[in-house]
Amino acid sequence: MESSLSLQPSWRVHYPFLSLFYFNVFCSCASYALILPSLWSYLIEGTYHDSLVAQVLTAFSIGEVIGALGFGFLRDRISTRSALLSTLFCGLIGTSLTIYASMIGESYKIPLIIGRMLQGVWNGGEQAVEQSYISEIVSDISKLSAISEIGIAGVCGYTLGPVIGVAISFLDMNVHQKFSADEYWSIGVFLFIINLTMILINWFSFQEIPIAMRVNRSKEYEGYEPPKVSGILICLLFSFCLFYGFTVQETITGPLVSDSTAKYTSSFGYSISMTYIYFILEGFVSVLGLFLISFLNEKIDDRILLAASTFLGVIGWFFFIDFEYKEISHAAFYIGFILISLEFSMARNAAFSVYSKIIGPYPAGWYMGLMLASGCLSRALTPYWAMQSIEISIKICAISCCASLFLSLLLVIIFWESCAPHPKNELFNNVILDFCNDSEASATTPLIYHRALSSR
Repeated sequence: MESSLSLQPSWRVHYPFLSLFYFNVFCSCASYALILPSLWSYLIEGTYHDSLVAQVLTAFSIGEVIGALGFGFLRDRISTRSALLSTLFCGLIGTSLTIYASMIGESYKIPLIIGRMLQGVWNGGEQAVEQSYISEIVSDISKLSAISEIGIAGVCGYTLGPVIGVAISFLDMNVHQKFSADEYWSIGVFLFIINLTMILINWFSFQEIPIAMRVNRSKEYEGYEPPKVSGILICLLFSFCLFYGFTVQETITGPLVSDSTAKYTSSFGYSISMTYIYFILEGFVSVLGLFLISFLNEKIDDRILLAASTFLGVIGWFFFIDFEYKEISHAAFYIGFILISLEFSMARNAAFSVYSKIIGPYPAGWYMGLMLASGCLSRALTPYWAMQSIEISIKICAISCCASLFLSLLLVIIFWESCAPHPKNELFNNVILDFCNDSEASATTPLIYHRALSSR
């Protein structure tokens, strides 16, 4: 029986659910990227103050925190399929509210904020459910590759979203005397169709690994040591700092690049189209980083990849420091922007892989919810701070990001052993690998699994 449970090469393992997860992440990211560029124009059409933009963005981030924690907790208590479909229904309701908000005119503020919050619940909840399922099912040798490939699907969605938005922006048809199918209403309808399609495909396509195969649901594992608290805390702090730098980059790039009045810097002053070009560059570099870390997956320890990619971010933010007040050379800005984009794509996926291995054979839903919530919380708090600080000096943002990433890197090195994989991962990986490679294992694998435990 020992030989039948030997660890197999990752290229022989087939995880059918990953293709479905790639589709889900692609659609979710495309939806987010479709809304974000049109949000400002959509809101200024109403009678509310500019601050509503910040309120709507914050509502989405708060929704992500609620979704990550709530559905992460729920995921450990109900089936993955039920939890996943529940997140998608939250998105459908949220999208419906945003469509309603675009039709009722001046009183659209409350349904819009609630709708965006529910869309955030969908986004955060879906990530928590999918990441926890990957953590419990995918073997350690394939885990980082799976997470990276999901990241690639997400970046592709982020890239396609604005392209769809451009096509929709030309739509303006009078459907009824009191109703016009314009660019704002049409985006909501398009997102509704995406939500509904995702629900139908997941409803009929998602085949969950039997609960009997989950080592974390078996009484034999009650005596195993829990995940190391120090390793969990290091990863949560790392996620917060990582998303802090990422959010600062996203927040200040537009104002810096298109600053025609030299309010923040006198180095640029380009048109808004140059901002889109920078974010296209970010997407390209992110995909490159994800392919790179997927290639290095089986060759280098995830912790080394995490430390090395974080160091790239420290260097990148150093280039953003304006040693001369409000003066950044174009070369320094380009190099820094590329390094930061590369760092985020690589470090985020390496961090999730390290984190899932620390969790080991234990229920991953709540843990993954915490990990995602820490990043979402950082995204909710950072934009206000970033905009206030660059009005004083860009170096405040740059130095704070440098310091936070360097602190994260230092903690990972100090607590290196605390970030090591759970000692019981090997048996768990072997059982799941046998199940995923045996198309007729659904009935026999639980028996094989318990025999394997007793033989040890």
